Amino acid sequence: MNPRQDRRSETGQATVEFALVLPLVAVLLLMVVQVVLVGRSQLVLQAAVREAARVCAVNPGCSAPEIVSAQTNLEVDVATSLGTDVSVHAVAVVPMIVPGLRSIDLHVSASAVMRSELG
Repeated sequence: MNPRQDRRSETGQATVEFALVLPLVAVLLLMVVQVVLVGRSQLVLQAAVREAARVCAVNPGCSAPEIVSAQTNLEVDVATSLGTDVSVHAVAVVPMIVPGLRSIDLHVSASAVMRSELG
């Protein structure tokens, strides 16, 4: 067989392979981005909960849910307990960006405890 005919018969091979692999690479990339978003949400929520606990430890009339919700772009559910220690616990829902998995809710949580400085 002529070497020139062999090359002509394989001219579309790279395009077909690219078309087959591209959706898998795109989904893998979206999953990596999703992991980064979840990690970022966890860090933001932890910082907000820590600050809310600190503010409530030094101010008698604070509202931890308002402090946490104002600092995050997440749907936040906050539970606060007051006493000798101020404890703030928050759970947030992180939206999925991967197609086909949007019905799954990802929840991140954070807690902080500070010693009350009120008395």
